[in-house]
Amino acid sequence: MRVAILGQFPIDLTKLGGVEVAIVYLMDTLHSVGVDELHIITCRTDVSAARTASIRNATVHYLPRRHQGRLTWHLRETRCMQALLRALRPDIVHGHSTGLYAGAALGSGFPNVITAHGIVAREVSMYKGTAMRLRGLIDVLYERYCLARAKDIIAISPYVQNVFQSLTPAHFHLVENAVDESFFSLSPQPQPGRILLAGAVIERKGLIPLVKALAWVKQNQAKVELRIAGGTPDPHYYRSLLQLIEGLGLSDNVCFLGQLDQERLLDEYAHCSIFVLPSFQETAPMAVQQALAAGVPVVGTPVGGMPWLVRDGETGLLVETGNSEALAAAITKLLADDRVRARMARQGREDARARFKPQVVAEKTKAVYDEVLARARGC
Repeated sequence: MRVAILGQFPIDLTKLGGVEVAIVYLMDTLHSVGVDELHIITCRTDVSAARTASIRNATVHYLPRRHQGRLTWHLRETRCMQALLRALRPDIVHGHSTGLYAGAALGSGFPNVITAHGIVAREVSMYKGTAMRLRGLIDVLYERYCLARAKDIIAISPYVQNVFQSLTPAHFHLVENAVDESFFSLSPQPQPGRILLAGAVIERKGLIPLVKALAWVKQNQAKVELRIAGGTPDPHYYRSLLQLIEGLGLSDNVCFLGQLDQERLLDEYAHCSIFVLPSFQETAPMAVQQALAAGVPVVGTPVGGMPWLVRDGETGLLVETGNSEALAAAITKLLADDRVRARMARQGREDARARFKPQVVAEKTKAVYDEVLARARGC
């Protein structure tokens, strides 16, 4: 089977983020389930001319992307990808998004499926500034346009289907994202009081309530350190966070690590006692899946797809969104109880093995391809 995946893909595979992670974690295993030829097509603003690279079992096609492409609904990028698809003649096209890559897949003329990794309409409420909100509005309209045309959608969480099913005639297929094998083989060596958050430093991730909670935890915990692994795309929010940390006397208790390569990220998971992600909106955060696979208990919030990942009281604790006091109580409880953490770690890893192993996800993805192709052929 010849498959073309359209989606975000890195130039440097040691530093991954967002949808890139899902594609990279899956690409190696697809070959083992019958995908004989895999092409990955990605558009990047840091690529000036089309080029091709052979990476692992795939041929990766890097295409240029304009900064203001959304103003024309990505017309130039879509045409370039579709021209390349006509040359490649894949059996099926798999678009990873409800935006640019979905639009290109849906209009390709080949059997296709799209994976919805996020819900733009739920995220734009967190955008700040007129320009950001305008971009968000354009993206929401384009998302609706793609949903109305889709025939098959892979939902990475039941939450995605619940939100989208009234907006599309598509068949839904539940296939969660894969987690790299290295997380499952990690040997935890938790350091007392060490807390990890892996994610971008943005308002949606709930960092301000977390920092306020940390001040409560510090009063009852002899040693506590919050380590934040992620980039800082919003300078204004980052500065406000630094001011809050300094004002609460937590400068020695919070460490910003920046975006890490996978080797350093694995080391952070290995040495933390708990993982925390108190977001205001999430679909199915890869960082939480990685934590469960690594055997790390999770403290999160019951938003979006989080309740389908974290079983409250079994693999972690879910607390009210934005409630710093409740968040502090949950963190303190887990940091103080080695037995509870160990039990949650074991259960979380068992859940992850059954759901997120690359082989499991590859087999489910191939089954979707087979179903879409059978329907396209009238079988």
